[in-house]
Amino acid sequence: SVEYLARKWGHQTKRSDVGNSGIWKDWKSTCSEAFGLRVIFQDPAIEDGVEKSLGVERVDTLKELVEVSDILSLNCWLDSNNRHLINRESLSWIKPSGIFFVNTARGGLVDEGALLEAIKDGRIKGAALDVTEEEPYPLDGPLLTELVNENFYITPHSAFYSDQGFQEMRTKAALEVKRVLEGGRPRNCVNLDSFSPREPDAR
Repeated sequence: SVEYLARKWGHQTKRSDVGNSGIWKDWKSTCSEAFGLRVIFQDPAIEDGVEKSLGVERVDTLKELVEVSDILSLNCWLDSNNRHLINRESLSWIKPSGIFFVNTARGGLVDEGALLEAIKDGRIKGAALDVTEEEPYPLDGPLLTELVNENFYITPHSAFYSDQGFQEMRTKAALEVKRVLEGGRPRNCVNLDSFSPREPDAR
């Protein structure tokens, strides 16, 4: 978690600003109520007013988000428009006191060469990646070979895993199948335009 990593990195999370590129409904309760964090997000795909319902703050640009964040977390999808969203330019916007960086979204969002430079020169005080551009990440890759004693954590796209999380994943998948077979619309469908409701089985 952000709290666990911040403590490992020797950072007090109370009154810290956590910036999210991409937002999901549980960030308010997860970050603000549990850890005392001020939650800020930037997401051009989300309609206006969502921030009010979630009780979080919103900025219009990635530059604004990076400039105010103590902890920067990526929670967005990857497409041709945001590949290497985090690059040398965006990392130049980090405040002088530095930043902590977390990516649990998609590896292609980050220019790993630029990230490596920012960790080495201290702009990024700690980083945790659950995703990388190449997966599995090679054991001889620079993020592993050049950051031996740094505040750097990497997991093989498995940070979600726990006994409870694995059970929840299977349960939700089964419930989605049941929903569709009963004629309902699946939640979080990525190609909803192509979805045709099924008539419930009369048997």
